[in-house]
Amino acid sequence: MMNDNVAGISYPYPYRGSREERFDVKPYYGKAYSEIIVPKVAATTAVGVSKLGLVATVATFAFGLVKKVASFLIFKSPALLVGVLVTFGICKLTPLCSKLSGVNSLIEVQREIRSLATPERLAIASDFVENAIRKYRSLQDSY
Repeated sequence: MMNDNVAGISYPYPYRGSREERFDVKPYYGKAYSEIIVPKVAATTAVGVSKLGLVATVATFAFGLVKKVASFLIFKSPALLVGVLVTFGICKLTPLCSKLSGVNSLIEVQREIRSLATPERLAIASDFVENAIRKYRSLQDSY
């Protein structure tokens, strides 16, 4: 293989000629430049819509919609399933759902939920939180 060396650059083929290319710019005589830049197009009066194109567009949209719904159900179904199981578990293990099933308005829901927070339950919960804070502080002080 023959290599030529031009200006310190080695080429794998014989390079003959200048590294610069010259172009001669000639002015455009005759017609106006606007005809070259924006060509004249014959005006069309009717726009045709084919039934096949319309059917293809609707079919593409429908397939895209089905694809999005299927991917949503496939990827989001585990979270949906866990939510349903948690809801059924809460309803089966607590009387919350049986109390709220006969409720007709949001105000009644608030009253029912407030009725679950009795003074005894609030005292037990506050004692639990205070005990947890005390244990956490003792662990932090030991380090």
